[in-house]
Amino acid sequence: MKSKQLFWGFFFLTLGFLYLILKFGVEFDFDFISWDLWPLLLILAGIAIIAEGTFFRPILSGVFGIIVALIVYGFLGNIFFEEDDTVNSFQTHNYRKTFTVAYDSSITVANLSLKAGAGKFFIKDDADELMYAKAYGDLPKYTMSDSRKDSIIWIDIKTEKHKFKFFENKPTKFNLKLNANPVWNLDFELGAAKSEIDLSKLKVKNFVLKTGATKTEIKLGDKLPKTYLNIDMGVASLKIKIPESSGCKIIGEMGLVSKDLEGFEKFSDGLYKTANYDTAKNKIIIDFNGGVAKFEVERY
Repeated sequence: MKSKQLFWGFFFLTLGFLYLILKFGVEFDFDFISWDLWPLLLILAGIAIIAEGTFFRPILSGVFGIIVALIVYGFLGNIFFEEDDTVNSFQTHNYRKTFTVAYDSSITVANLSLKAGAGKFFIKDDADELMYAKAYGDLPKYTMSDSRKDSIIWIDIKTEKHKFKFFENKPTKFNLKLNANPVWNLDFELGAAKSEIDLSKLKVKNFVLKTGATKTEIKLGDKLPKTYLNIDMGVASLKIKIPESSGCKIIGEMGLVSKDLEGFEKFSDGLYKTANYDTAKNKIIIDFNGGVAKFEVERY
């Protein structure tokens, strides 16, 4: 068997095995897997060069596949599977920063743009301020700017340029709170991310979400007659919670997507509606485009 086949065979076997036992409740210290084992790659690469043409080379290819799978799984595990830190952990990180925009009752429309890399993103509560955000971890670091015209405000949060150190840096956690009074237009661009986004108390008119590898849960409310979601994802797991009383329509390209759309009627390959869509007072329109993804909509 070729060394290349052994590498990929053991790589996928290891990833599958780790994910399977995680499902049975076995937990791992992802920091140990991803950050402490990486020098083995250099050692194995050196041995592989020395062992070129010998019977040791296939064995090394298999071991190489296992080590690379451990590192990849550990890196993604820090993003997707690790539980959120306690509140006090904010003070323990090398990088920590807060962003605040004061509330003004004359602001009726707020536009928020968030452009970020890998990390964990949480929107859980409404804020007394117009916006309150807290970021902590190693990377990426953020900057914020805002501008206003009459009753409309624009808030722009994005990552700073930084030197990426794969084996030293951990993704930043980003906690965001928004005020429930104005109408919100949200535009998020995220990298590899775990996101828990509760918008049920907010008046969200438009929400654009673009992500790479991601595990995302979104909860929507019924504060406006129409809410529009435009979602574009790569390898992803997405769960959206919508009120039972709201009508919902889903459109998009979902050829390779595993779908769980209980309560929806299929009109075509790219069109689904709830039975109450035409008569409901409040409507949610979801435009979803995903690569290899799991897509679930739950009504509450």
